[in-house]
Amino acid sequence: MSSDDVDATGGADSVTTDGPRGDRRLVFAGGFGLIGAVLGYLAVRALVALGSLPDQAEVLALPIFGLLGVTGFVLFVVSFLTG
Repeated sequence: MSSDDVDATGGADSVTTDGPRGDRRLVFAGGFGLIGAVLGYLAVRALVALGSLPDQAEVLALPIFGLLGVTGFVLFVVSFLTG
């Protein structure tokens, strides 16, 4: 058993296994992109409903946050395909 087979606690009986697939940076970027898109669009809808923004703001926000969501989704999926 080499030193690579021992976990961080130093126990000789516990062998490490590979972690989850996916590049963590892409997973986080994709996840935050998806969350940001949903929360951003919901915030714009709430501001339109409160009357703080005109109705046209929602029409403008939909494609902007839609592109952010699609980009986040693609980054999230690509992270698992390249891992």
